[in-house]
Amino acid sequence: MLRHRKRPGLSLLGVLALCLFILSACGGSTPSQGNTNNPLASSSPTQAPSSDDIDQQTVTENPDDALNYWTSDKMLSALNVDLLNADNIKDLQQQADNAIKNVTGSVTQGENPVGNLPEIPPMAPQDLQDLLQQLSQLSGQQSSTGTQTSASLLGAFSNTQPTARYSYPLSTIGKVFFTAGGKNWVCSGTAINSSNKSVVDTAGHCVYDRHSKSYVNNWIFCPMYYKGSAPYGCWAAHHRYTTKSWVSHGDFESDYGAVVVHPRSSGRLVNRIGGAGWAYNYSPKQSFHAYGYPAAKPFNGQTMKSCSGTSTAWKYNNGTMDMSIPCNMTGGSSGGGWFTRINGGWYLNGHNDFTWSKHPGQMFSPYYGATWYNLYKRASTADVGPVVNR
Repeated sequence: MLRHRKRPGLSLLGVLALCLFILSACGGSTPSQGNTNNPLASSSPTQAPSSDDIDQQTVTENPDDALNYWTSDKMLSALNVDLLNADNIKDLQQQADNAIKNVTGSVTQGENPVGNLPEIPPMAPQDLQDLLQQLSQLSGQQSSTGTQTSASLLGAFSNTQPTARYSYPLSTIGKVFFTAGGKNWVCSGTAINSSNKSVVDTAGHCVYDRHSKSYVNNWIFCPMYYKGSAPYGCWAAHHRYTTKSWVSHGDFESDYGAVVVHPRSSGRLVNRIGGAGWAYNYSPKQSFHAYGYPAAKPFNGQTMKSCSGTSTAWKYNNGTMDMSIPCNMTGGSSGGGWFTRINGGWYLNGHNDFTWSKHPGQMFSPYYGATWYNLYKRASTADVGPVVNR
């Protein structure tokens, strides 16, 4: 169990009065300095490249079976994943105090330069007007903000404006459903741009269950989920990725997850709803907007929620890091993307992962360094499997 450098916040959100919680259940300002031609060349302390730390499973179940499994009733009754590993919480609490130290102010952009890195910018849906029409039908409102990808869209996000919160690039955020231990659970995820146009970024604990020591089943991603509806349907998993560090030890600084989904008859995921750009090895102190579907009280998981703030860096003795921002989201928001603004575009650079009772009001994310990039590379070029005819 949780051997070396366990991170605060392993127990899932939704468990009351406990020290550590995972979130699975189930406009920031432009960064200063850096290479303006390639924002990913900006640097910070990084995790050593470890391509062999990636763990993978190809899904053998029929994608139609996974999609058919999820009836509306099952979706509505699915649980916050944080409850899945509640029996591990005490062990995590015992290790949390010595696992991490606050290094705010000592981590600055420009340390340990990593050179020029490949950049994948955001990609809007191929048919943005079709997306807007679908969203207007879903919400019963007309949208005048659908083409915006500027600070005004993410900065003005409102939980009472359905069309605004489902306009691109927020169209890339969705709800994740899966089964583990004989029960149904929920998380969140983000569609990201990639070579195969089929990658969903999420948390490792949303794809691999350390309680049963196995990958989860019936995994689907429902972008723009809203009170039981998803205008572009749901997408079934073909390949699932996390890190061996998460599988073997539950290391939250390595709690990354990626899923390659099957195409539907209408096309591939990113082509239909858009894909977020991504950044890695970037400064851990940024202004972030975070999104997800919190399902634990006071939320019910039926609508997208958000929070924002400037991140704090937390560093482990081995040099790996987490980040945190002010946020009140709860279990079920795990895996939901953190966006930061780089050279005028919105880039994924973290995800909701866990909360820690010793620092209430903070949401934590693993730092997106070389390990995250190696996981992304594996997923971004993987085959997408057969088309699901729906």
